Amino acid sequence: ERTRQLLIQNDEIIHQKQLMDTIIDASVDYICAIGLDEKVLLFNKKYEELTKYKREEAIGKDITFIFPHFKDRGKNILENFRNALKGIPVHMEKHHSLIIDEYYENFFIPLQSYSGEVFGAMLIGHDITSRINSEQKLMSTNEELVK
Repeated sequence: ERTRQLLIQNDEIIHQKQLMDTIIDASVDYICAIGLDEKVLLFNKKYEELTKYKREEAIGKDITFIFPHFKDRGKNILENFRNALKGIPVHMEKHHSLIIDEYYENFFIPLQSYSGEVFGAMLIGHDITSRINSEQKLMSTNEELVK
């Protein structure tokens, strides 16, 4: 009976993990989480498409292995991750990608246990390229109207 109960609980856990993975992969945003050791814990399909690394290849790797440009041109991204690892959420309203010609609104979110202890940090990057392009076009049009 105990074995049967454990099998049922195990099936429920597997189902919950599959549900979580499906939701994260369905996101239109880039989602990546790292642990206190700055190794990747979670990597969604959007990041797979961007980096060409499969989730299985990325998980367990140092974040600077997956994103080597964080060491030099992306120091602010790495610093924001490190602040989130200290429990400080960070919001970047506008960030031009170092990989592709797109703009993102980035959220660095501390991941905390139920007791409040930080065990990692998550980056959610929301593509705002079309908004930025529209704003630039509007500014250009306004300048032409002023002339």
